[in-house]
Amino acid sequence: MAKTETCPTCNGSGTVTCPVCKGSGEVNVRSFFNPEWKTCPQCGGARKIACGTCGGTGRILVK
Repeated sequence: MAKTETCPTCNGSGTVTCPVCKGSGEVNVRSFFNPEWKTCPQCGGARKIACGTCGGTGRILVK
């Protein structure tokens, strides 16, 4: 049986802060002087995405 441990990237939560919106859920699509905020295309406004290290399970296999 394979041994697993808590994912060090997400600390077992299975999610990480969205790198595109940095956790705000929105991105600025206009210039600084004329901002327009839209829902983040990466996380869909959820502010978090599945962890790439563990695939969202919160656990990783240990050799």
